[in-house]
Amino acid sequence: MPKYNQGVVRAKLNRYLEMENRSLSLNTGYCHGMALFWLEKISRGKVEWYYKTKISIVNYSLDQFQEIEVDVEKFLSHIEWGQRSRHYLFSAYQFNIEEIVEKPHQFFSFIFTRVQLQKALVKIIKYFNQLCISGPNHTIGFFKEGKNYYIYDSNDDSGRAKKLSTILAVIDEIINCLFEVNQWSGKKFPIQFILIGENKKQIKRFERVKDKMLNRLIASHPDINEKYSPRINNFYLACESGDVQAIKCFLKNGIDPNQQWLSWRPKSPLGFAAKYGHNSLLIELIRAGANFKVGDDAGNTPLHNAAEFAHTKTVNILVESGADPLQQNKAGKTPLAIALEKKEWLILAIMINFINDLQRFSQQEREQLEKASPHLLRAVNSSSPSFFSYKKKAGQASFSGRRFSSYNCK
Repeated sequence: MPKYNQGVVRAKLNRYLEMENRSLSLNTGYCHGMALFWLEKISRGKVEWYYKTKISIVNYSLDQFQEIEVDVEKFLSHIEWGQRSRHYLFSAYQFNIEEIVEKPHQFFSFIFTRVQLQKALVKIIKYFNQLCISGPNHTIGFFKEGKNYYIYDSNDDSGRAKKLSTILAVIDEIINCLFEVNQWSGKKFPIQFILIGENKKQIKRFERVKDKMLNRLIASHPDINEKYSPRINNFYLACESGDVQAIKCFLKNGIDPNQQWLSWRPKSPLGFAAKYGHNSLLIELIRAGANFKVGDDAGNTPLHNAAEFAHTKTVNILVESGADPLQQNKAGKTPLAIALEKKEWLILAIMINFINDLQRFSQQEREQLEKASPHLLRAVNSSSPSFFSYKKKAGQASFSGRRFSSYNCK
C-alpha cells in the first residue's frame, strides 16, 4: 500500500525539481510548511484538494506530472513558503503568517514539562480552533470543527488528519506526534504555538488568559533562566517570536535584559529585536535597561543590525534612545556606513539628525554624504513626519551645513 508521509512526498517532489533543472531542493523536513498549508485549506473547506494533491504527487509518474502541474506547483510553493516561516526563521524572513492562513495570530512559546504542556493545551484548545504546534524536531496542525477535533501529522503514512472526539485524546495525540514516549522522562522541551484566531478580538481575549498562564509557568520554574540548550531559554523564545506580552512577564520576574546567548548572533535580546524589527519588544527592553552600546563577537551593536536589515523605525527608536550611528564594529564599520552602502537614504537622514558634532565624520564620509544630499532630501520629504523631531523648511538640502541646512534640528 502506498505511503503518503512527508518523506515520500518530498522525495518525489525533489525528483520532479531535478527533472525540471530547478535550483530549489527540499532537503529538510517540511512538516511546518505542510501543517500551515493544511490549516489554510481545512479552514476554507478545501482540505480534500490538499489530500488529493499529495496522493497524486506520490502515485503519478514524473511523465504524468504535466497533467497535475498546476496543483503540484501550488502545493510546492505553499509548503516552501510555510516552511521558511518556521519558528526559528520566521523573524529573519519577515513572513507574515496571516498571509498564509489569512487570519490574525499570536505566538506563545515556552519550555514545558509534559504536565505543564497538558495543562496549557486544555486552556488553549478551548480558545482556538486552529493551532500550529512546533516541538524541537516536528510540527503538527490542529483544527476544531464543532465537536470534532483534527490532528494533522505530516509523518502519518495515510497522508490525512486524524479525527478525534475528546480533548484528552487530542492532548495525547499531540504529545505522541511531537515526541517519542521516552523523551519526556524528567525533561523539558521548547514548544511554540501559533495561535490562529477567527478575529483580533479573540486574540485579545486570550491575552488575559495567557498572562495568567505565563505567571504560573514562571512561578513553577525554580530557575527562570534555565536553558534547554546553550542558546535557548524561555527569554530567548519570547524574543525570537517578538512576544512582548511574555517579555513583560519575564522582566517583571527579574530576567536580565542584558543576558547573552551562546553560539548565536545576535547574542543579546536587544540585538535580536533590532535585527528582526520587533519594535515593541525593543522599546520594552530599552525601558528595562538593556544596553544598546554592547556589540556581539563581531562588534555589531543593535544599531548595526537594524541598519543591515533596513528597519527604519527600529533605527529611529535606537538613535532617539542614544545609540551612536558612528560606533565602529571590529571591522571598523559604523551603522551609518552600512546605511550608505545599502543606499538607505531615510535611515541615513535619521542618523544624521542625531549626530551633533559634524567633526566626527571622516573626510570620506563627508564627501559621500554631500553627494547623497539630493537622495536624502527626497527621502525625508516623502517620509512620515513621525520619523523626525524637526520641522521642514524651504531651501536646498546640503550636508555641508549644520546637519541639514534645510531643517531646524531640535
